[in-house]
Amino acid sequence: MGFVAAAAVTIGTAALGAVSQANAGKSAKRWAAVGAAQERKLPAERARVSRRGSAMLLGRQRAVTAAQGTTMEGSPLMVLEDAAAEAELEALHIRQGGQARAGALIKQGKTAQATANMQAGQTLLGGVASAISMGAKG
Repeated sequence: MGFVAAAAVTIGTAALGAVSQANAGKSAKRWAAVGAAQERKLPAERARVSRRGSAMLLGRQRAVTAAQGTTMEGSPLMVLEDAAAEAELEALHIRQGGQARAGALIKQGKTAQATANMQAGQTLLGGVASAISMGAKG
C-alpha cells in the first residue's frame, strides 16, 4: 500500500474514532439532562407529600388541643406555628436537595462532553501525526 493510501486510512480511522468519542460525549450530556429533569421532579413530589403529611399532623394536633378544651392562642398557637414553619423548611430542603443534585448532573454532563471533545481532538491529531510520521519514514 502506498504512502498516500496508508496515510488516508490512518487519518480516516482517527477521524472515525474522534467522531465516536464526540458522540459519546453528547450522549453523556443528554443522559445527564434526563437525570437532572428527574431530580427536579421527584423532590418536588416528595416536598408535596411532606407538606401534606405535615398539614395532617398539624390538624390532628389542633384537634387534640381543642378536645382538651385549650384555646388556640398563646403557647399552644406558638407551638403549632413553630411546627408549621419547621415542616415548611423540611419541604424546602427536600426541593433544594433535588435542585443541587440536578445541577451536579448537568455539570457532570457538560464535563463529560468537554472531555470527550478533547479526547476526540487528541485522537484526530494523533492520526494526523502518525500519517506525517509515515511520510517522514517513507
